[in-house]
Amino acid sequence: MSIIHDVQAFKGDSWEACSAFIRSIRAAAWKEGKLRDVVWMADLASVYLSDKALVWHSRLPEDVQEDWSKLQAAMIDRWSLVGDEVKEGSPDSPTTPRVVPLEKKDITVPMTPLRGILKVVVEGSGAVYYVETPINKDTIVLTDDVRRAFNVRGQTAPELPFLEWSDGPRYSWLGVHWNEASPNIGYGSASHAHLSVFNFEKGTSSRNSPNPFQMVTCTVSSSGEVALTWKKGETQIALAVCVVSPNIFIVADSEAFIKSNTQAKTVKLVIQQTD
Repeated sequence: MSIIHDVQAFKGDSWEACSAFIRSIRAAAWKEGKLRDVVWMADLASVYLSDKALVWHSRLPEDVQEDWSKLQAAMIDRWSLVGDEVKEGSPDSPTTPRVVPLEKKDITVPMTPLRGILKVVVEGSGAVYYVETPINKDTIVLTDDVRRAFNVRGQTAPELPFLEWSDGPRYSWLGVHWNEASPNIGYGSASHAHLSVFNFEKGTSSRNSPNPFQMVTCTVSSSGEVALTWKKGETQIALAVCVVSPNIFIVADSEAFIKSNTQAKTVKLVIQQTD
């Protein structure tokens, strides 16, 4: 007997359509008692892909095509971008974005999800802070209390990992949300963003602002250091992290930002692994 699932074909047109497609695959799996069967879910999803999404899917590695957890992460990576109005510099402009080449040798893909708390290391200082768990807050800030540190789990897409709020509400991931409507993201720019909580099911940010935002993409070194990037199409723009306690600022050019904010200091984000 054939089974008809309430799933609309996904063409790859928008994040809204992608989010709805992910929810419908989950709902269909739940009805069939297959919510933990990542192969079954990946196979079901493949049946309902068409147009641009089908072409994109056909080029994925086989292990991603056959594992829903990896396929879902790859779809989020590809379609969760928000804020097409972000202003980028022209090729001859001093604000031309810094492009990060996606070379596999620079990317650490853990065999199992990397779990830990986000530590903030101030360069040139022995001071250690942590990214604070954003309980009842729209913006993520610093804390010196390890008990209030933000717990993350690295979710690995085909090329880049994301950071999930491991003990937070469902569908909560670390996000970047700009402080202005049309930020210059590149060299010479003092534009800044904040860390926020990105809800990938709804495609929303915890900061109540229409400014550009997206889920954080990053690379993680063997020592746990996290390098953030802003994704614009196929371009990866390297981001830096500065602090003016207790505020955390995500910037494209730390030197330009510090010139306009003399109290700011450059820091590193490090995943301090926990049991």
